[in-house]
Formats: sequence, C-alpha cells, structure tokens
Amino acid sequence: MPGEPDPPAPSGPSPGEPVTRAVDTPASPRTQVPYALRTWLGLLVVFGAAGLLFRQQEMALLVALSGVVVAALAADISPRWRPLYQAVSLVFVGLCAAMFIGIAAYFHAAGPEPPLRFILEAYCVAAGVLLAATVIPAAGRAITRVLFRAGETTHALRLAARLMVVGFLLPLPAWFVAQDVLTDPEGALQAFGQLGEAGTVIGYVMLALAAVGFLVRRDTRATLDRLGLGPVTGRHALIILLGVPLLFGLNAGGEWIQHRWLPDLWAADHRMNDAIVSALTPRTMLIVGLSAGIGEEITMRGALQPRLGIMLTSLLFAGLHVQYSWFGMATIFIFGLVLGTIRKRSNTTVVMAVHAIYDIVALFTT
Repeated sequence: MPGEPDPPAPSGPSPGEPVTRAVDTPASPRTQVPYALRTWLGLLVVFGAAGLLFRQQEMALLVALSGVVVAALAADISPRWRPLYQAVSLVFVGLCAAMFIGIAAYFHAAGPEPPLRFILEAYCVAAGVLLAATVIPAAGRAITRVLFRAGETTHALRLAARLMVVGFLLPLPAWFVAQDVLTDPEGALQAFGQLGEAGTVIGYVMLALAAVGFLVRRDTRATLDRLGLGPVTGRHALIILLGVPLLFGLNAGGEWIQHRWLPDLWAADHRMNDAIVSALTPRTMLIVGLSAGIGEEITMRGALQPRLGIMLTSLLFAGLHVQYSWFGMATIFIFGLVLGTIRKRSNTTVVMAVHAIYDIVALFTT
C-alpha cells in the first residue's frame, strides 16, 4: 500500500503443516516477473473475457481477484511493480468497502425489523470502515500478523489479510440477505440456475494458482507441491473409501438432530436443497459436484489451509454456504474440519475426491 516499505519475506514452514511457502522458492530465470506477468495478463484477459461473455459472473470476479494477487506478488519482488499493485489494491479495497455500505443500504430499505435492522446496518458500516482502514500501513501490518502469525509482512500477505477480513465479516450480513432473497422460489432458481456451468471452477483454480505464486514465485512442479496436488496411493484410496461414508454419517446425524429439535430449520434447509436440485439436470449435477470438489478444495484446503490452519479455513468454508440455516452452516463447518484433517493426513487430491464424490451422490439422491 502507499508508503509501505518492502519488508523481507518470512521464512519457515506454516504452523502444523510441512509445506514450503511461496516466498521460500526463488524464481528461476523462466519465472522472472516480466515473463510471469505477460503470461498472467494473457490468462486474465482470456478467462476474464470468457466469464463476462458467457455471463459467468463468479468466474469473472475470481479471475479479476487473481490479477490483484499476481500484482501483489510482483510488487514484493520488484519496486517497479509497486505502483501497479497500489492502484489495483486501492480499487479492490474501495469496492469491498462499498459492498458493505451497499448491504447496509439494503438493510435500511428492506431489512428486518428494529433493533436487528439497526444492528446489521451498524455492523456493515463498521466492516466497511475496518476494511478501508487496512490501507493504513500500520493497520494492515497488524491485521496480517494476527491472522498469519508472521513476524514480517509482504504486499501479498497484506492483501491476503484483507481478503480474510472480507471472508470473515461478510457471511453474517450475507446470511440475512440470502434468507430474504432465496425464500422466493424464483429468486432461488435464478441464483442457482448457473450452478451447472463449469466456469466457477476455472476461477477457483486461477485464484489458487495466483495465491501460491505460480510463475511469479514457483514453477509448475513447486506449485503442485505447494497446493498438495499429488498421486493417489493405496493408502489414499482407503482414506477416500472411508471419508465419503464419514461425511454421509455426519450429515445423517446432523439431520436427525435438526429434524428432532429444530424442525423449522430442517424444513428450510430441505427447501433450499430442493431449490438447488430443481435448477439442475443430471449432467449439471455431475458438473456441480466436480466443480465443488475441485474448485473449493484447491482454494480452501490447497492454498489457504497451510497458511490459516484447519479451524480458520473451516470457518471460511462454512461462510461460503450462507444459503443454509445457521445449523446447516455449523454442519458444513464440521465437514470442513473433517476435510481439513484428511488434507493434513494425505493431500489435496484426496480431499477433492472425497468432496466431489460426496456432492455428486448427495445431489443425485436428494
């Protein structure tokens, strides 16, 4: 950000996982910044334009975010790229802060009854102000050290901290908006009508690649190692065979508790599942299951978990599912803990398989 010095990059493994950090891998001659930026610029233009052309808004957003991450990595390597990063990061922070203010305006116009409406409005305004405050160098460094337990910070780490601020603060107001918008059947069908498109997984993969410094900090092999993408051994196959039934068992237990003690929430979550399934065909169910397994896991368990740990990553994972009740999100948080443990004991490829198989079977049997 403006006025911030370029501190040395942190070193050492992330707490709890023996992975190599992006800043530890020196760039080879082929992966110097000019080459990397040209390559990334081509990828961003192609996939960003495709997202807009085919009305894949989530894909276009994730691709644009990948560009911001690449700019931050370039700024860490060479000061000549710092103005570029400062410009795009200021735009990013401004848009995110404006998003929170916009949600506050939504609550003011069509929110729940007071005093909850006033609380949500104040929460959103405070979240927007907090995010805007991260442009202050001291505040950005402090938040980064708290989230990532890093002694020194970099542009890339400070950007990641801002993303985490958004990821942790957004689910609460987004949940209230979702409960309002998605209770309307037409609104639900419109929201889930594009789930069968494969664009979102492309956006997630690009974001994960950018987050670990593909080409800028790491070559292809080092990138795959950092993301935990490796072969499936016999032991891994056994984990998959045990992991999928475990998720179904946890879901069945959660449903039994919810149906017995919280029947209204159980009915609401089942209506949501029905709305999702009704918007899909058998072909798109398969695409959705594969997309969730690949896209969410390469980002959450592949890129983020080695930095954040299992607990915080699981919270972010649950925050992606604001369409469900609080009990449903709590169940997904437990799913995240299980998937995170599987990732730690095996690799990201195994977690992708477990997640994808579970989602596909669940969609076809709902």
